[in-house]
Amino acid sequence: MTAVRRFFSYSYVIICFIVFAFTFCCSMAYSIKCYANFKIVIGSFLCALLFLGLYVGFTLVSRFKKFLNLFVFLSFFLFVSLCLFLNLTCKSDFYSIIDYGFVVDAAEEYAQIGSDFDYSYFTLYTNNLPMFFTLTGLIKISNFLHIQDYYVVFAIIATMIEAVTMLSCAYLAYEHKKNICDAAMSVMILGSFLPMYPLMPLLYTDMLTFGIIPATFALIRMAANTQVKAKAFLLKILAGILLAYGIQMKITLLIPLIASVIIIILSRKRLKIWVTVLTCVICLLSGKRFLQSHEFVRECQKTSNPTSSWILIGMSEDGSFAHAYPQYLKEMYQHCNTTAEKDAYCKSIIKENWKILFNYSHVIKKTFRVYGLNDFGITEYDVTASEGYENNLIQRCFNKYGKPYHHALNMSSMHLGAIMIIYLMGLVIEFIRLIQKRENTPFVDLINMSFVGYFFYLMLSETSSHQIFNLMPLMFIGTALHLNCIKQFIATTWQGIRTRHENRA
Repeated sequence: MTAVRRFFSYSYVIICFIVFAFTFCCSMAYSIKCYANFKIVIGSFLCALLFLGLYVGFTLVSRFKKFLNLFVFLSFFLFVSLCLFLNLTCKSDFYSIIDYGFVVDAAEEYAQIGSDFDYSYFTLYTNNLPMFFTLTGLIKISNFLHIQDYYVVFAIIATMIEAVTMLSCAYLAYEHKKNICDAAMSVMILGSFLPMYPLMPLLYTDMLTFGIIPATFALIRMAANTQVKAKAFLLKILAGILLAYGIQMKITLLIPLIASVIIIILSRKRLKIWVTVLTCVICLLSGKRFLQSHEFVRECQKTSNPTSSWILIGMSEDGSFAHAYPQYLKEMYQHCNTTAEKDAYCKSIIKENWKILFNYSHVIKKTFRVYGLNDFGITEYDVTASEGYENNLIQRCFNKYGKPYHHALNMSSMHLGAIMIIYLMGLVIEFIRLIQKRENTPFVDLINMSFVGYFFYLMLSETSSHQIFNLMPLMFIGTALHLNCIKQFIATTWQGIRTRHENRA
């Protein structure tokens, strides 16, 4: 078993390095292609150095623990205040011309007139029904509180999600090695994640699940740390409820969970989380029963797009829905009516053309789409000309038809590029640690494996840059922990060089 674990450890680090290096190279190559210069590449390396310098600064300041604790608290308070201000200011300015708009309109209509609303959108996309019921509930709360502009409630909920995400990331980073510098770094990296600010007011599936995975892990960790059995039991139940909600909302949340199961099995650690698992299963079954209790849902499920259709979309030119529609889906909609017929059609096409998914040029195009100039889905949203918001700074920065947008997009690309560089350096150090027969950190392994899982999922399914939005909080924790690892490695190496030099003298 030990030999198997070591073989897996070596193989896993090598695979992770290849995937991270490939995505980083594609991202930089696409940036150079778009701008005909190296400014994104240079900016990414400078941003990585800035993060490393900031971490070293936190380490130096950590001698004054109270000061650093105060800094973390003030940073958290500042970022949450900024989130609330921007969410309330932008509100409905950022409006999707596709899914989000349809779901919000349907939720508003359903909250007012009941099941006689127009649910034609869901006859194809039943996967967005959990989001629909969530938004319906928020609109009903708005009506109950006599708040006419329900986007105010959306903005408050979005801010709460951001606050919980920041707290969870800081807690998990700190608990890893009881290092306040890791917590401070995770908050700073999350706070500098620009796409969070315009996208969070849009309570789409990716935004609603933004903090679920770190919050779930944080609750489980808190339950393990507490000595009060009743408190631990309640925390595990809450983790199960949160996890079930996230899985129903976005199936990709299973990827970090699968990674965590693999890590637990290989590390031979026993976690008493059966309460969380049982609660999650019960909630998933209850959620399914709740959906099935609505007649219009049962009607929609007869004609909805099957799971296989998303793989079919992934086979289009760059894996996007736009290219898939005329190439594959148009004929499906013309000749197939029921879900069963659509599923049979999709599977027949996949069976004949499955080699497309593994074609090198196809994988390059899909990687460009997800990681090249990564805006995490900002370009999928239009900015409405709402009265009173024409001069909003954030609106101008993230309006894809305005000049400031390109600067914001550049900074987002450099932010992701810096994270990639830090991960690549961290993986090299992990490999060196393995050669030295030292164990790597399970939580860092989990984050690395989750990224690889998302990469392969996006290569096989629909490819869209917003798909990895809810993975980013985990990535930010991993960045802080990798910086810790890099800093320790540099310090240890420097100390070794000095010792050898002194011995020679």
